[in-house]
Parts: sequence; C-alpha cells; structure tokens
Amino acid sequence: LTDQMVWGRAVRDTAGLEAFHAANRDRFMWDTRYDADIHDCANAAVAKQVRGLLRKGTRGADLMAVVNKKSALDLEIDAGLFTLEQKPFLKGLEKPGLSADIPVDGRVKIVDLRRVIPPTPKELEEARGAITAAYQDSLEQDWVDELRKRYSVVVDRDVLYSIK
Repeated sequence: LTDQMVWGRAVRDTAGLEAFHAANRDRFMWDTRYDADIHDCANAAVAKQVRGLLRKGTRGADLMAVVNKKSALDLEIDAGLFTLEQKPFLKGLEKPGLSADIPVDGRVKIVDLRRVIPPTPKELEEARGAITAAYQDSLEQDWVDELRKRYSVVVDRDVLYSIK
C-alpha cells in the first residue's frame, strides 16, 4: 500500500513531481559555484612557467604539452564548475582572471576564474533524486494526515507493554 500511495506514485506522477519542484524551488539550491580552470602545478617554478604561458594566451592541451615535457606530473588542469565544498581553496576569489599562487598540499594552484555564479535553484533534472525523495516524504505525510483524520488512533497499552 505504501508503494502504491507513496513510492511508486512519486516516480510515476511526473506532473505532481514538477508541481512539487516548482512550489519548493528554494529547497533545492546550488551553492555558489566557480567557473574556472584550475592549474595544479608541482611547485613554484612550474607555477611561474604556467603563469607566463597563460599571460601569453597558451591554454589547455597546448599548455600541458609545453609544461609537461620533463614530467607528466608537473601540471594538471581541471576545468569546470566547482563549489567550495569540492575546492575549498577557491574561497575569497571573486574577480575573474588569474589568481595568485595558492599553496595546497605541497603543490601550487593557479585559478583562471571566468565567473562566480551566485546560488541558484537546481533544475528538476539536476536534482531529480533529492526532489523525488522530498516529494515521497510529502506524499507520505499527506497520506498519514489523511488517515489520522479519517480514523482514530487507539493504543492498547496492555498489548504495547507486553511486547518484549
């Protein structure tokens, strides 16, 4: 019965799920996100070389090819959208462009920040699992409230306390 009234219904009822998401958009928010290329350099000398090449406009695979001639571990590039939870060293960055050198775990990070994206609501497809779970909780609560209105709850204390 719970599958029919709650779990299965939340999965099948796409219109209800969409309506629930629209009514609760502020519950499913992205944290502040940073659109950036993170250059993870082996040391300060590599960071200095990377910074010079970045200023000349060398990016991506071309940058990796030049810097990683001696060792493939000299430079790693991670590009995308990041949160502070994923990359705590991004805290305090606000201005687009190259950051100062950021020492992290014996390496040096250089962040090429494109933009800072303020908190925004997640779309249904971006958080379908969490939204479906919250919708199931809502359906279950509504169902329990309806049952309590329709039927009185009686606790047989003798039976309750006889259970070991």
